[in-house]
Amino acid sequence: IRVFISNRKNCNKEFLDKIIENEKKTFNDFLNIAAKTVVNICMEIRRHESVLVIADPSTSEIGQELYKVASEISDNVLLVIMPFTRHHGDEPPATVAELMRTQNVVLAPTKFSITHTKARIQACKDGARIATMPGITSELFAIPVAKIDTISLVLVSPSQEIALNVEDIL
Repeated sequence: IRVFISNRKNCNKEFLDKIIENEKKTFNDFLNIAAKTVVNICMEIRRHESVLVIADPSTSEIGQELYKVASEISDNVLLVIMPFTRHHGDEPPATVAELMRTQNVVLAPTKFSITHTKARIQACKDGARIATMPGITSELFAIPVAKIDTISLVLVSPSQEIALNVEDIL
């Protein structure tokens, strides 16, 4: 199967336009799609895994959506809204650092990066898979998905053409 972007010559533009026109999504729908992408595709969270979502006051909306989506897969999901750190690389509070060490997966949408902290390094050594998202905002998290979602794809097999929205693939 080959994949073509909808602006290619062999696409049925009218059919694809109808698909896009019929898709009425809200900002929260795009947040949810982005969270599902992180949880299901990027991190491949499994039912048996423990998951920690670390957010701060500026990223709590993203944190809550990641928590909601991860909770649909695992029963062992925790959301922590920690206070702002002052700079990139500042250590998270000791309680958060300790929690990080005991998780299978850590998702960290925060204003300031915790990527290069001792807490993150130790949690990785202890076996955690960690995705940090420093500087992320709700708009940055959702809008790329919104733009991608408006691009329809055509899957071409030798016998037929099938038009799909990106959402159908996710």
